[in-house]
Amino acid sequence: PDPEIKAYPDAVYFNFYSLGVSLLFTPANGYKPKTGPSRTKLRDKDLGLDSLDIYKSQRMLVPRLAIQAPVTVLPFPALPISIPKPDNPESILQVTQNTTGKGFRRLPGRA
Repeated sequence: PDPEIKAYPDAVYFNFYSLGVSLLFTPANGYKPKTGPSRTKLRDKDLGLDSLDIYKSQRMLVPRLAIQAPVTVLPFPALPISIPKPDNPESILQVTQNTTGKGFRRLPGRA
């Protein structure tokens, strides 16, 4: 699916609501994205992935009442995720519903 993109001079968000994932990119090399540009106008080479937000897992969902509006943000369907470091495949982070930012910071070899 195509993400909803929200761009600001200091951050660009790629929101994949139907997948339950959002990516935050921060600009580098003096690049300041304009607010609200189309996907094609972003300079990918000057954006670095800063954070990843995985929405609540299926187990955390509470049954919904019939009178409530439909959900537009869905939980991420495929946990756990294994993320190897490109330069050290033995260093793998298992992302589960309980993983926090500390888990990413503690990944061996992270700068």
